[in-house]
Amino acid sequence: MKQGSVTVSAKSGTISGSTSATIGAAQLVSIAVSPQNPSVRINKEQQFVATGTYTDGTMQPLSGVTWSSAPTTFAVIDPTGLAVGVSAGVSTIQATSGNVSGTASLTVFAPPVPPFNYVIGQTLNSGDTDCRGVVLADFNGDGKIDIAVSNQNTKTIAVFLNDGTGNFGSPVTTTVTTPATLGLIAGGDFNEDGKADLVLSTVSGGDQVNRILLGRGDGTFAVQPAILNSGGFLSIVVADVNGDGHQDLVIGQNGSAAISIGKGDGTFVDTVDLQPGSFPGGYFGIAAADFNGDGKLDVMAADDNGQIDFWAGNGDGTFAAPITSGSQGLGLGTLASGDFDGDGKQDILLGSLNAAFIQLGNGDGKFDLNTLEFVYSSTPTNQSQGVVAVAADLTNTGVLDTMATDYGNGILQITLNGSIGLIPPANGIFSFTLAQGISYVAAADLNGDGIKDVVVVNSLTGQVTTINSQK
Repeated sequence: MKQGSVTVSAKSGTISGSTSATIGAAQLVSIAVSPQNPSVRINKEQQFVATGTYTDGTMQPLSGVTWSSAPTTFAVIDPTGLAVGVSAGVSTIQATSGNVSGTASLTVFAPPVPPFNYVIGQTLNSGDTDCRGVVLADFNGDGKIDIAVSNQNTKTIAVFLNDGTGNFGSPVTTTVTTPATLGLIAGGDFNEDGKADLVLSTVSGGDQVNRILLGRGDGTFAVQPAILNSGGFLSIVVADVNGDGHQDLVIGQNGSAAISIGKGDGTFVDTVDLQPGSFPGGYFGIAAADFNGDGKLDVMAADDNGQIDFWAGNGDGTFAAPITSGSQGLGLGTLASGDFDGDGKQDILLGSLNAAFIQLGNGDGKFDLNTLEFVYSSTPTNQSQGVVAVAADLTNTGVLDTMATDYGNGILQITLNGSIGLIPPANGIFSFTLAQGISYVAAADLNGDGIKDVVVVNSLTGQVTTINSQK
């Protein structure tokens, strides 16, 4: 029924009569707030919506209502109905228009206390004062996860063999004959013989290349010739980018990103650069995942100019021209990918000068640049070389957790997924103050308890420290 004036007439035989009536606007009689009883973790958001019911029976969403929460000790709400959990407890959320209001309850909970702890384990000496990179794999075929690091100046690969309880002895070493110093390493099985191999970057002395180190199955390696056209990597991902079943290399270099296609026999097709992004710096972070949801592996890289470049994959080892976007983190370093919020879309974990944070993916290769989920932050020091951030499913529950190392402050922080965004101390966050210079970090189950342990490398001292899970 519409608002306005009408004339109402009645007639019986020759007798009739009429009157006028005014139909006023339908009045708001009640407000329903939805959802009614949601739960959120501390520091997480919940959007509420108000729906009005009117005297004419119609219902419609309401704008311009006044939102409030009580008590604000547990949750606060903004004028748009977006609530944020503050501390564990229950707040009443109210929407008011005039003298009509409606309510809902918001339960805010803290992450539970994990059924395990992390403690500092062994400190191992690599045999050098500067080691670069760490790979965790079974290098001697006994079913136990070992530790491999690259010694920059002594030009050796040091492998610490695991006794099965998470304890390690003196390293087994392989010497790499090169005029350069050794750089980062990454793991794979490049000749498909079931033995763990490495790919190594050399970084100076006129020999800036990538070369494969084929595992012999005893903790040592056979050093292979340099991969043609390779230039030494700053970051690397091992993935099958062309779908042929062989491991390929996705490489971040100084000023370019590149692909080396594996043949499955320990050798690679010549390295090919991807089309350059806008004024690329050093690609210290790179990832390969299906970022746009088309079933093909894409490449995402972050450079130290604060830019993120995205190359959509064609599924055959080639990639489209890059799409470049800025980030709220300047001086970007490491980059890892994964679905951190469980929505089926790939997100990215970034390390920058003094922080590590997550940008949530939209599922089309783009990210929400307005919402950052911080997993670590600190004050820069005069020795700061940035924060390294790595993702891993530490609890083997199918959700990604994070690890961050702060070079200048010597801090390692492990953050379980349910505690992402919280400020320590908090349940599910484990912080350790180690020596200045810690950088590279990796995770694997070293002691067989079903929880991944953490290994961190110090680039100033050459020390390797294990952080062991303890139930």
